[in-house]
Amino acid sequence: MTALELPSPTTGGGTAHPTGTVLLAIETSGMNGSVALCRDGHCLEQSQLELGRQHGQVLIPEIHALLKRHGLGARQCTHLAVSIGPGSFTGLRVGIVCAKTFAYATGCRLLAVGTLPAVAAGVADFYRMTTGRHEDIDSLVVVSDAQRGDLFIQRFVPTAGVENEPRSWQADGPITIQSAELLKSTLSTRTLVCGPGLVQHSATLQSVAPLADETTWHPQARHVAHLAALASERETPTADGEGGARHPSAPGVSQRAELTSERETPTADGEGGARHPSAPGVSQRAVLTSEFADPWKLEPLYLRRSSAEDKWDALGRK
Repeated sequence: MTALELPSPTTGGGTAHPTGTVLLAIETSGMNGSVALCRDGHCLEQSQLELGRQHGQVLIPEIHALLKRHGLGARQCTHLAVSIGPGSFTGLRVGIVCAKTFAYATGCRLLAVGTLPAVAAGVADFYRMTTGRHEDIDSLVVVSDAQRGDLFIQRFVPTAGVENEPRSWQADGPITIQSAELLKSTLSTRTLVCGPGLVQHSATLQSVAPLADETTWHPQARHVAHLAALASERETPTADGEGGARHPSAPGVSQRAELTSERETPTADGEGGARHPSAPGVSQRAVLTSEFADPWKLEPLYLRRSSAEDKWDALGRK
């Protein structure tokens, strides 16, 4: 495949590795996933995964095979980036556990990357490689299935760039949860819509807003790698010598956004509401794009409880 140009990460707060920068990226937020291997700013290969319900059985052997095809061992990886959601509960859990274990065992730097910003990066990459410019588009909305007829939604606006160059996208606020019908009422012909949520809701939304090319709807590991490379490129050491987490120009890296819901609001006693009690964004804030992560503490960005948890709680109240 054609190499995807990535910003070449510079050293900062870490030890220089004899083989340069080797970045492995994992994306398992849906039924289909991918892993990508990048070296010194170039994507060497992306491998697609048909995960189905066998995430754990497919992911680890493919990582091993991918490294082997390029003559690399696990300990030669300097960075590992993983998509943290929102997305499939099972897929995210398997991908993140794999990433945490890999980072702990090899000592590589672990980066957490938001799934919706990775989709936005894919849109920018697609139109950079084609003649499409979408000059009449002034915002991008990325949607992902939130179950129960709802969507996870994040809005993006163009970053300042060179005139006539393909645009990239910067997060313009928090991830929200809305119904497809409510989202439809806020769209216009100047808003481009993309994301895995279109698999279920394209018919509803395409009547009011243009849809991105279908090949860009799902997040890809190479775009997870791209955002991770941006985060590590300008990694700034802190006073204690540890590397910083933020890239000042990457979309959303220096920001955090509270999860909000149009439908459900937690009550005073904590019952009800859309938020998963252990997810970032309940009493904390949800990372929009990418940051360095502690392998001991990183968790999936679920944002809301699963239907199985709700059913279990309902049984307990009877």
